[in-house]
Amino acid sequence: MHFGSMASALLLAGGSWAAAQPCVVSLDDDVPDRAIGDAGQFVWFNRFTPDSYPFELSEVWAQFGDNNVHVGDAVDIVIHADVDGDGNPGTGAEHVATYSVRILERGAYKWNKYPINPHLVLPGPGDVLIGLVNRSGREGFRDFPAQLDQTRTQRRSWVASYARGDVPDPPYYPADEQWDRIDAFGYPGNWLIRGVCAGQEPGGCGESAKLSAKCKKGGTRVLGKLKNATPRSAVTFTVDGGAPVPKTTNSKGKASGKWSGLERGPHTVAVCDLETDC
Repeated sequence: MHFGSMASALLLAGGSWAAAQPCVVSLDDDVPDRAIGDAGQFVWFNRFTPDSYPFELSEVWAQFGDNNVHVGDAVDIVIHADVDGDGNPGTGAEHVATYSVRILERGAYKWNKYPINPHLVLPGPGDVLIGLVNRSGREGFRDFPAQLDQTRTQRRSWVASYARGDVPDPPYYPADEQWDRIDAFGYPGNWLIRGVCAGQEPGGCGESAKLSAKCKKGGTRVLGKLKNATPRSAVTFTVDGGAPVPKTTNSKGKASGKWSGLERGPHTVAVCDLETDC
């Protein structure tokens, strides 16, 4: 098998956004640029390093491509813990849980949100690996389920396939066929997979928070930066009143939101009750 892709020509879409979850861990900028497939089953996962433990996982969010991918297709959510914290999931990652679900929606900006009940508590230390397996995939069938953001790779998104064909249950790391960051296969980027955690600080920026924004390439790309905010707090960035990007501030009260594919011109970035133009 060989990983392939379907490129996407996308613009950011506006719309309303529900109240922020207690905590969201993510690598992406909310914008899928490409969909990846492997002509069979494979695993795609993100490596997250929580600011603190225990880490209580309450939901998993994912976007799926729409090329030979259908509502109702079977997917496994697979969770591994990599307590050695060396950045390499192939040197100690252990399977913790699998959740069998179905695709609810497909296509850009359509987040599938899967509750984890009861919540999964990971004691740490190290990394949490949140991944997906396309269980409706089969050898020779070219589906492209894995949505990839390629604005700026964080080199934390991995992919795995197995010599036996179908992904074993549970999947083990390292895989025995293809195994590496997705960057190594010519597609640098970040999977649109997120984790929602409970037990963090309530959402909000705090009284000392400051927001700045930069418009790049004529305004087609925008970066919003928040500092001096409440640490480990859920916040949601928007641009021009839409295109929400949920984030969690780090231990120093910093977070950022990024957008690409915007129309040229000035833009307004907002988070909490703060707004600024660029």
